[in-house]
Amino acid sequence: MHARGVFYICMKNEQSKFHLSLGLSYPNLEDAQRGLRDKLISRVQYDEIAKAIRNRDLPPWNTPLGGEIMIHGCKDGRDTTKGCIAVDNPEIEELFQALPMRTPVEIRP
Repeated sequence: MHARGVFYICMKNEQSKFHLSLGLSYPNLEDAQRGLRDKLISRVQYDEIAKAIRNRDLPPWNTPLGGEIMIHGCKDGRDTTKGCIAVDNPEIEELFQALPMRTPVEIRP
């Protein structure tokens, strides 16, 4: 899964196993609409995602659409990731301090 689109920072984790991490609001409304259309999620799941996005909260990460897409630092000096965005530790430290919750983030291919 590769999240692309416009999201916002919906959580900050100082205890991340990847140094620090910023959670992104994936799935967003566009992803939820596609998931509902393609029958990947139920109407209830869609409504939960839509409500979270409307309130700029953390959307449910436990649906078939997935979740827990993060911008994070490196573990053991390696930028290993499974669908997240890994940056060097000094970069995540700067981002973590500079970006408040709900800051818009655009992920491009």
